[in-house]
Amino acid sequence: LIELPSMNYGGPYEMNISLNGQKILLEDIYIGEAYLLAGQSNIELSLESINVTESDFENCPLVRAYMQDRVVFSPNIRSEHGWMVCGETDKLKFWSAIGYYMALEIAKEKNVAVGLVFCYKGASVIESWLPEEIVLKQEYQIPFEERYLSRSTEKDSPHNKTGALYSSTQQKIAPFSFSAVVWYQGESNTGDGDYKIYGGLLKELILCWRSDFMDLSLPFIVVEIADFDARNDSGWKKIQEIQAGIGSYVENVISVKSADICESFDIHPPTKKYLAKRIADILSI
Repeated sequence: LIELPSMNYGGPYEMNISLNGQKILLEDIYIGEAYLLAGQSNIELSLESINVTESDFENCPLVRAYMQDRVVFSPNIRSEHGWMVCGETDKLKFWSAIGYYMALEIAKEKNVAVGLVFCYKGASVIESWLPEEIVLKQEYQIPFEERYLSRSTEKDSPHNKTGALYSSTQQKIAPFSFSAVVWYQGESNTGDGDYKIYGGLLKELILCWRSDFMDLSLPFIVVEIADFDARNDSGWKKIQEIQAGIGSYVENVISVKSADICESFDIHPPTKKYLAKRIADILSI
């Protein structure tokens, strides 16, 4: 673990490392803003998935992205691809659409390098992103039949075991110095009983991750799940309400509404550009 002093925006720089007789040269380093994008499928939804063609991609060397592996590896971008430069990689179409548009906006607005770390998994429940000892607290125990179906399907169950994504994904990033975390998750916790414990678990996650990243004031942007015509029940609405109000009892948390700028006919609203700009506007202040 190496902690560097605060430095001004800039680059590219080189870093020469000498350790135990081994010398390593790291090149093309920038000092800028770094954001952790975490959650489930709506923040994972790629440019390819929303039909953005390669002819529309922007070339912006100041924007970089890194994919952290998870329980079920992504077949398209993985940690072995390292830091991917926007416009200089054939992997760009697999980037998070929200991340891509958000990073471009911030890079242009602040004239600064922006690094994105992708830490997400579709159909993941919040319990998977927390240490087991937190989730097993008595106040977070609800009947299994009151939980959303994502926990029990054969496809989703491996990554939705308690603590699975926390140990396999988040813990392999921490501690890294981030400017903020963008958390977009909740659709998989909309069961009849899930919402009763979601607020407590979300608070636990924020405090836990801040401790893990050694930054007790680390800003969190919580994206409220969008409306979904096929799910207009109390569980869905309650999760939206909890996400909207989390900043009232956890410091340095800002909620971002998506329902008024996203389609409601699909659980994965394809228009991500406006939501990304809304997030970027907050982070650019």
